[in-house]
Amino acid sequence: INWKCETRVNLVDQELLNLMKKAGCYMICYGIESGNQKILDILKKGITLEQIEKAIIITKKAKIKILGYFMIGIPQETEKNIKETINFAKKLNPDYAQFSIATAYPGTELYQIAEKQGKITKDFSDSFYALTRQKKIISLCDIKSKVLQKYLKKAYYSFYFRPSYIIQRIYKIKSFNDLIYNLKGLKALLRI
Repeated sequence: INWKCETRVNLVDQELLNLMKKAGCYMICYGIESGNQKILDILKKGITLEQIEKAIIITKKAKIKILGYFMIGIPQETEKNIKETINFAKKLNPDYAQFSIATAYPGTELYQIAEKQGKITKDFSDSFYALTRQKKIISLCDIKSKVLQKYLKKAYYSFYFRPSYIIQRIYKIKSFNDLIYNLKGLKALLRI
């Protein structure tokens, strides 16, 4: 049985990852969120950039694929911080990266911050679709929503269209199904 999971970077070690690989784990999804320690602290992630880097290294050593989740538009985040996150994603070089604009869902730390900032309105539920091309994004930082959308596109393009990444993906194509999977991914990227 092959399986994948989500976990935190501070909960894995080499022994555990090796056991997970033996048990059929083929991918781990990590909530990395940011390439800036201050932003991780604002989110109360309880992790460091060093822990993230170590988890990625040992996961690769265990030959488990990695999906890294990254967010932009976090409260107090600057354009410089967003660029740091994009560069950190490229430095880590997970097999896949998912970038999203921070959305303040009820019950989350981001929601509490957005409430304190006075950004939660009666029609706030209309803006819960940040990952599905919604009409309205509430910016939780001082960067305008349109600028965040541009950075989101830049994040995806600069990560997935690196020559080294493209070559890496080509070498990993072992079957016709792999080719189709990669072409579908390319098509999705071009729609962003």
